[in-house]
Amino acid sequence: ITESPLVPRTKLRKVERKLIPVVEKLSTEELMETNTYLRFNRSIEAIFDNTEDLDLNMEQDDDADVPPEALIPKYQLQELCSEAAKLKTLCAMESVPSDRLVSLLNILEKNIRDGTRVSPIADPDDDEDESKLWLELTMERVMRAADASVTSLYIMTSPNMPKKIYLEDVIDRIVVFTKYQLQNTIYPSFDPVYRTDSKAKDIFIGNARKKRAHVKEVREKSILTLYNKLHELVGLLAELLNIQVLTDNAVLHASSMGVAPFFVENVNELQLSALKLVTTIFTKYEKHRRLLLDDILASIARLPSTKRSLRTYRLNSEEYIQMLTALVLQLIQCVVYLPDRLQLETKENTKEEVEEIEKKDNTVNVNDGFIFHL
Repeated sequence: ITESPLVPRTKLRKVERKLIPVVEKLSTEELMETNTYLRFNRSIEAIFDNTEDLDLNMEQDDDADVPPEALIPKYQLQELCSEAAKLKTLCAMESVPSDRLVSLLNILEKNIRDGTRVSPIADPDDDEDESKLWLELTMERVMRAADASVTSLYIMTSPNMPKKIYLEDVIDRIVVFTKYQLQNTIYPSFDPVYRTDSKAKDIFIGNARKKRAHVKEVREKSILTLYNKLHELVGLLAELLNIQVLTDNAVLHASSMGVAPFFVENVNELQLSALKLVTTIFTKYEKHRRLLLDDILASIARLPSTKRSLRTYRLNSEEYIQMLTALVLQLIQCVVYLPDRLQLETKENTKEEVEEIEKKDNTVNVNDGFIFHL
């Protein structure tokens, strides 16, 4: 009996094309009649009414107290933040007069400053009751500053905004606030290595692995809420860096702030936002690349080593890599320019164009001065 040859069975894969709905942009007249636009403007009017006696142009020292009339009530600021997010999604922030937005941003800056140098984490020597009281007293100021920061960045990262709304003082204040709260509130709450030990001279004295082995899950609701606000802020700062060129001082603070989360445990969402931030800085600010790399290399000793934090960046359904590995790969990829000949497969070229392209030197240039020969 002649055996018939085995024929491999071909597997058919069903490919579905997903259609993304396109939201039609509203006209200016239609927009001004929407509830979102009306509520946003009502919130601005209420804030302006409460601060009409305030001199927004008066310069104040960082250590000086913020005038009480400049502080926006919690419920009012939360509503303003919510409506600003909706207007950004609708691509409608540009319809609000820019002068009003500039005045609003100046008021928001004072609310950010009020919570910049305040940490809800009490002294480790305080008892439990004192710690809870301190948390309640300080968290209102910190959350007000966080909401003011998020609202400011919703405005600045909205499409088609005029240059005049990118106020350096406001941006610098947001960066300093975010960095301070991450270092002094979030990291000590989520990673015991960053907690101050009153008996030790240095924060990193002792066995970091032992400290991390006994870490407890953060359950304080206000700390978790602040964490969510801050990782959103880091992502919004990455958006802003793509839109507007920032001062060197702001970029320096943003760089160190972006690198730090990769060496902290239990902050996966923050690390993903920081990944966008560091990649954007590395792409846009060439002279800051060396500083970023130095910062990463100097911090490797603090890399999380417990199993639950070892590989948290998901490649597919089965494979994971370290978040730091993902960062390094992103930094390499974001500065590579492909030569024209590698794009032949994706573009239709005439025979003459192909010959001209192939005559060129087969190199891939990397912005930082490195050249790879193919």
